[in-house]
Amino acid sequence: RPNIWKRLIGLTRKSTGTMTFPLKQEQSTLKTDDELFASAGCNLFTHTPMIRDWLMDLYPGKSFTVGSYAYLNGALHVQVSLAMDAIVKDLSEKRPGTSLAYLCTPTDLHLVPKEAWDASIQNFKEYNKKPLCILMKLLSQGKLLKKNARNP
Repeated sequence: RPNIWKRLIGLTRKSTGTMTFPLKQEQSTLKTDDELFASAGCNLFTHTPMIRDWLMDLYPGKSFTVGSYAYLNGALHVQVSLAMDAIVKDLSEKRPGTSLAYLCTPTDLHLVPKEAWDASIQNFKEYNKKPLCILMKLLSQGKLLKKNARNP
């Protein structure tokens, strides 16, 4: 999927951020961007343990975020989700400083402890007191800046 990698790498080059990804061959052997795009990535289905091991050894002693952004239709989505979950489970348990990021959909649910819910409500109340928030709520007739934490 070189075209996907071309787009992702292009976006990253235009940003202030960084993106780390596996390559099928040593980066020093890649002479052109097209070779880089063709060598980028891995297969979550067939390389799950190798991906986990690579991430466990990546940036020793430093914090980093692992994004679980794969999506497939139907039963394949369940399989790719299980592969991603296996990887991030080990990372979050065995590697301090690892944070996780997910591509959420409107159907995703996240259970949180009551303390986290209480804190989100308090933060929302304090944030809404700011003049800019008050103005935005007035101008949008209450359509913007709505609480998104439902009562337990």
